[in-house]
Amino acid sequence: MNPMNPCFSDEDEQDLCLWIHGWGVSADIWRTAAESFPHFEHHYISFRDCQTVEEMIDAVRLLPEIAAAGRSRRRFHVIGWSMGGMLAIDAAVGWLSNRAQGQTQKQTQKQIKDQIKDQIQNQARKVIEAQQNRTTTDVEVISSCVDFADSAIGDKDRAKRSAADESMTNAELISVVLVGTTLSFVDDTGAAGWPKRIVERMRTRLLQSAELVLHDFQAKFWSASERGGADLQPVPALSRQPLAAADFSPAGLNAGLAYLLQADLHEAWSRLRSTDVPVLWLHGAEDPLCPLRAQERAAAYRGRGKLAMRVIASAGHAPFLTARDHWNQELSAWFQYLSVRKEGEQHETTPAFSDQ
Repeated sequence: MNPMNPCFSDEDEQDLCLWIHGWGVSADIWRTAAESFPHFEHHYISFRDCQTVEEMIDAVRLLPEIAAAGRSRRRFHVIGWSMGGMLAIDAAVGWLSNRAQGQTQKQTQKQIKDQIKDQIQNQARKVIEAQQNRTTTDVEVISSCVDFADSAIGDKDRAKRSAADESMTNAELISVVLVGTTLSFVDDTGAAGWPKRIVERMRTRLLQSAELVLHDFQAKFWSASERGGADLQPVPALSRQPLAAADFSPAGLNAGLAYLLQADLHEAWSRLRSTDVPVLWLHGAEDPLCPLRAQERAAAYRGRGKLAMRVIASAGHAPFLTARDHWNQELSAWFQYLSVRKEGEQHETTPAFSDQ
């Protein structure tokens, strides 16, 4: 099996990879990383039309539905970086909840159908017996059938309404991949995030010069090692275009900072860990924006699903740009692990993600 082309689906349709970028950049920052995995169908979030925190959250929540439109199957991975990782954690809990509710609705609809079928069969027997035994008048038989028909039609209508309200029922979240993210960006100690006063100052400066705020923020992506280290892609050689074009309106930039100020995902993370969905968390060892302590705190949460924590040596906030080989190896091994796990096979090349 080619680790760059892992096979998941039992049908011809490709599984989806949904990419969610962070604050102050655009989805173009993902393009090179996504190109290394041609077997998947890639979709990218856009925050361009988002003016509020609620609209950003909704954009992420609706991404699987939009990406899977017209498809018979909706199997997907979500890959979230920085603020995008925080939004992905929150959305994943909602997706799983909606799927569970939808499955319950499907079971209810099946029970209604089975009840209608049984009632039809029972009513037919009554009609036959009435005709044979002449113990019931024709008027009574007809009246009984009419009453049953009204009841059955009402049940069918309720089933249709239930199906219309169904959301994400057929979608299957295969895994969550988090990159350089945190459960809470605000940390006044600075150990796992930024002090609140700094983020609030950024919001104030946005009104004066959004371009300068973005420039200063993006300059903090890189670790000291990345500013010329031999083992990593040097920052001067990176394309600046993906960083220069932010996928945010002025109001959207402000909303993004508001989200970073208020988001506390400890409860959502606990709920996600209580499910069977596997999670890969990649973090640069020298990340200056979301320090490594953020990953360590998240690792303390026990759960049911597979949780793989990986640290990329010397990397800063965007290891998919500066440590591409290491990034590709980790993500390839993850996808291969999931593929082997799905097939129930053993494979000697995936010991790093062993369930043991």
